[in-house]
Amino acid sequence: MNTISRTYTGKNIDLANPRAEDIDIVDIGMHLSQINRYCGACPFPYSVAQHSVMLTWILPTPFKKWGLAHDWAEAYKGDKIKPAKPFCPGDVDLEERILKVICEKFGLAWPEPPEVKAADNAIYALEKYDLLYWRDMVDDLPESVLGLKIKPIEWWEARELFMETYYDLWYETREIRYEDGSVFFSGRASEAYRHLRDIYGQSVTFGAMSTEIIPFFTIQGIKAV
Repeated sequence: MNTISRTYTGKNIDLANPRAEDIDIVDIGMHLSQINRYCGACPFPYSVAQHSVMLTWILPTPFKKWGLAHDWAEAYKGDKIKPAKPFCPGDVDLEERILKVICEKFGLAWPEPPEVKAADNAIYALEKYDLLYWRDMVDDLPESVLGLKIKPIEWWEARELFMETYYDLWYETREIRYEDGSVFFSGRASEAYRHLRDIYGQSVTFGAMSTEIIPFFTIQGIKAV
């Protein structure tokens, strides 16, 4: 039985035995931004990535990381609507297996805090009411989402919003330097990400955000730093 899944960055993930070293935030951001919720029933583009960011808007600071990460297993196993889950008993075990490795990779305590599940349910209610207009399925909106509006965005916008949120939550600030030691940028991590992306593109951006140094590289034989 083949249990290997190939990711956007070319990594091979063994879903039967996922490893922390194979988990990559670049893959997670790309995959989740292109997975639409509700099995395509939403008339607008609305991704798991955007949904995850919305949890961080209503959660207290200690739970924001978990809020962003709560659906990251879906980057590797896909998303299933709630009515289908009783027919897929192995899906819960697979999700837990992947999510435990993600927690190991990104320094999150297992299991998911109940505050995150409550926020997930609140955003779920808002999505049904404000996005899908399934208002017959919602009795009352939770207080945490009152006044909050969902503005669906395209997948590439969702990816960038997701990545910026990730960097702010995990890194807060970044000082990015050139290889000669001179400073390229110092400030909020999301702003560092945007500066790098706009000037150097994604591949250099992800390397610099993790190493804090813009790596030496060439494009068509011309040194870019």
